[in-house]
Amino acid sequence: KCGCLDSAYQVFEKMSQRDVVAWNSMAAGCALHGLHDDVICLVLEMQQADLKPNSSTLVSVLPVFGEASALRQGKSIHFYCVR
Repeated sequence: KCGCLDSAYQVFEKMSQRDVVAWNSMAAGCALHGLHDDVICLVLEMQQADLKPNSSTLVSVLPVFGEASALRQGKSIHFYCVR
């Protein structure tokens, strides 16, 4: 929220339990800074952690998938969220 993405990453990495809000915050921060590859990696890691992306996740990350020419992965995330 304060624009200190490096600090946010450090806190995120130290968290023993990451909920959907933490993942969404990191993904949104990366998206705001144009770090498309990081956003995509975070969403994939979130799924590997057995956390289901929610509507907030979609709002933050789907535009990134389009900009990063990763439309197929974006559609996959959307499908995963709505099922």
